[in-house]
Amino acid sequence: MWLRDGLLAVADRILSVAWYEPENAIVTGGVDCIRVWSVNSGQAVMRLDTGRVAAQLHTYVYALAVAEYVVTIWIVH
Repeated sequence: MWLRDGLLAVADRILSVAWYEPENAIVTGGVDCIRVWSVNSGQAVMRLDTGRVAAQLHTYVYALAVAEYVVTIWIVH
């Protein structure tokens, strides 16, 4: 994924994207994690792991929605 100055980059697949305007952030969901990105810096400011990696089970985040201080996630195992 590309964002201003090419700073936003991920090694894993991005399966879902949501825009959170109040914080000027982009939230991405992929395989085993959700990341919150600062639009201003292009850097990840938070990473949420699904907790299933230790059990060698993958979680795919196909859709997500962001509301103020709440992230709603639909996960298919």
